[in-house]
Amino acid sequence: MSFSVPSWEKDHLWMYLCGMKFDALAAAAAAHKSQHTRINLGVNMFEKPNKDAFYIVSHFLFEKLDRARCKDAFRFCWPPLDKKQDAEYRKVCLDWMREISDESGSGFPQVAASLFLSPGGPKFIHLMYHFARYVLTQEIKKDAIGINLVRPKSSEMVIARHNMVYGRFLKACQKQDLILGDFQRRVLALTTEIRTLKSECASMESELQKMNRIAIWDHSRRENVVKKVRSIWMVVMDTLSSLRQEKEILDSILKGDVDLYLLDGTEVLVKIPRRLLARVEEDMNAVGQIYCWCFIMGKLWE
Repeated sequence: MSFSVPSWEKDHLWMYLCGMKFDALAAAAAAHKSQHTRINLGVNMFEKPNKDAFYIVSHFLFEKLDRARCKDAFRFCWPPLDKKQDAEYRKVCLDWMREISDESGSGFPQVAASLFLSPGGPKFIHLMYHFARYVLTQEIKKDAIGINLVRPKSSEMVIARHNMVYGRFLKACQKQDLILGDFQRRVLALTTEIRTLKSECASMESELQKMNRIAIWDHSRRENVVKKVRSIWMVVMDTLSSLRQEKEILDSILKGDVDLYLLDGTEVLVKIPRRLLARVEEDMNAVGQIYCWCFIMGKLWE
């Protein structure tokens, strides 16, 4: 058989928390939860099992009820960071809530240990609603100490006062809830923007490193090209220096400095020795005989 609770109990639970100035971010920080950890805190926080919300809300209510006892009772298990501390925290919550149940009588639901193993669902919402209502009642009683309360003369006045106070309280809770919701949305948007900026920064850093590597490679490549050009220039200069005389000759030809001087041998008397003339004549006679012999032999072969 399923357990059902009025749908307004979860709304009133959240209103009671807001009325007691519950600060979700401060409570999450006290529980050592990171800002990047998303914790479902709100009207529907216990629709499904939610251990983080159970830790934060229950510790806030116990601290509101009795700060000194809360600090002493949870000194070894707050915040619960491992399984051992989790079990100890649930045990302390169970014992304390059973005391409240015994004190309140039939107006407070029975507290079972199984509810804290999976903190969520209708039964758990019902229990937390009565717990928050009990804590809020004790807070009102503390604030009313020393105040001279005037009893109303009729039930109609009581209802009218109740409606007025309830309306003011509801407006304050709704306003605070809107502010907290808007703040959480802004935090989520800023967190997303920060993640995007970090991702862009990382990509730009990698791109910058890549560009630095390319610049270093270009610089080394440019130095190699400069060295190669210098070596080629040295070869060219050496070649030009070795061809200086040829260059001067070509320059004189291009300028038209050729045929300016002629060697005239008309007045030069050449004397050839007789012996050399005789030798030349003999050689000429021998060549003539060979030519004639080759001619005759060619004719015979024909």
